[in-house]
Amino acid sequence: MAAEPPNHDDPCSNAGRNTCGTLGVGFYGKNRYGIRWYGDFRGAVPGKRRTFCIDLRYWYASRAYRYRPGLPGVLRNRDGETVPPERRQRIAYALWTYGQSAKPTQQAAVALYVHSQVGDARPGEADPAPLGREVVAVYRKVAAAASRYHGPYTIDARVSDEAAVGEPVRGTLRVLSAAGNALPNVPLKLSAGGIDLPDARTNAQGVAVVSITALQAGLNRLRIQTGPLASTLPAVYRATGAAAAPNAQRLAAPSSQRMTASVSIAVRALPALRTVASAEVARRGATIFDRIVVSGLGRTRAEIKVDLFGPFATRRAIRCEGHPYWSGSVTVAGDGATRSPAVTLTKSGFYAYREQLAGSQFIDEVTTDCPLAPETSLIAPHIVAGGRVASAQASVTPKAPASRPVRVRIAAVGVDAAVVPAAIDVRQGVLAIRPDIHRAGWWQDGQVPGAASGAVLVAGHVDSREAGEGAFFALRKAHRGDEVQLETANGRTFAYRVVSLRAYRKNALPTSIYSRTGEPRLVLVTCGGPFDRASGHYRDNVVVVAVPS
Repeated sequence: MAAEPPNHDDPCSNAGRNTCGTLGVGFYGKNRYGIRWYGDFRGAVPGKRRTFCIDLRYWYASRAYRYRPGLPGVLRNRDGETVPPERRQRIAYALWTYGQSAKPTQQAAVALYVHSQVGDARPGEADPAPLGREVVAVYRKVAAAASRYHGPYTIDARVSDEAAVGEPVRGTLRVLSAAGNALPNVPLKLSAGGIDLPDARTNAQGVAVVSITALQAGLNRLRIQTGPLASTLPAVYRATGAAAAPNAQRLAAPSSQRMTASVSIAVRALPALRTVASAEVARRGATIFDRIVVSGLGRTRAEIKVDLFGPFATRRAIRCEGHPYWSGSVTVAGDGATRSPAVTLTKSGFYAYREQLAGSQFIDEVTTDCPLAPETSLIAPHIVAGGRVASAQASVTPKAPASRPVRVRIAAVGVDAAVVPAAIDVRQGVLAIRPDIHRAGWWQDGQVPGAASGAVLVAGHVDSREAGEGAFFALRKAHRGDEVQLETANGRTFAYRVVSLRAYRKNALPTSIYSRTGEPRLVLVTCGGPFDRASGHYRDNVVVVAVPS
């Protein structure tokens, strides 16, 4: 027979009913052993809203019994039998998952299930059948779930151990019970690299599929924390009052735990650089810099080495080799825009930037191509086309395009001259128009006739002391509306209409005449203004602008 309490005189019992005011949710019922309470207790343990009796036939719980946590370790029922660990784990799961209900039938089912696991019930004393079909159904549900889902728990996280910054990685997360079953409907809190990620929750099958996007290169740790789970073992409380210690029932309260785990993910940065020089064309003495847009780094710091090469006479001659004209570096904190240090340029010609983002264990090295048009700046040369004709030297492209201009005519003022390619004389800082003053020079790095944008630049001599009038001697007589014809090497003729004629100091010549952007236009340039006998050159440039007609 089951053990009886040392003292049958329960101070809280009157005809089998609790008089100490500690009943919670449940109901009284009668079985073959008499009237008893089927449900939870409240108020007996300070701070615990719901507790369940684990000792049958002992005194009802009272607030006066000074309940304290029981000693950890082995739990024995009142018959002196050890309650196996797995049964204690099932009790803990049932209390937390089902023992916090406001439904009397559910609390009654949990109370009976706890007694069935403690093992101190007399025959039929923990049988739910006398309490009706609803209690039986809940009891079976509690028993099945507790068997499948009790602790201790582990987190099973399956995530690719390699990823790229900014690229989503698929992860499959499960919380496994002691029996290896995945728990359904478990909330999960995720973080990586100190950054909180969107919360997740396991589905009805116990699986949470998440998408993780790392923002920083390196060995990232994905940290996973569950929401509250049932504690592995129940929290048991015992009475400590002198008379109550041997006589009062012990109580078990729902308690929880949170599980954490982490997974290492090696995240690589696959950076990309997009750069644009601050100026397409600038005057001598100007400062330029490179605008750099970095992507693929996320929030990873990196250093970018910046080299500026030049000056070059033509675009075709640009090489990012050997000793650069200038070198520097810039540190970036991740994706975004930055700029290189400014550089002052005093020599005419083309300059090209090249950037190299340094690689490391988790960062791929990347170097911009050379030459890239957006990374190229031109320091505009002067145009000296009159007076003393200097012998300028420049590299002219051997195979000029078939659409290059070969002749220019302005019938209204008598201009009719052959046109040959011209490049920049880097040493003298001038556009190298040929000494033959009767031929004009087409800047070969400008646009060709018929281009959809930019300037077709043709410069010619006004005169020389030795040879007299040059190809563009009469250019200053042009007027708005005059027609200009430009004949190309492939036999086509393009017609333009003059829209402006202006004189500029040579050091104030508009840089737009060298630009390959903007509306399509023809720019004719020669010298003019007062003649400086000391230098042997004219002070100004005469500029005629014409648009396609």
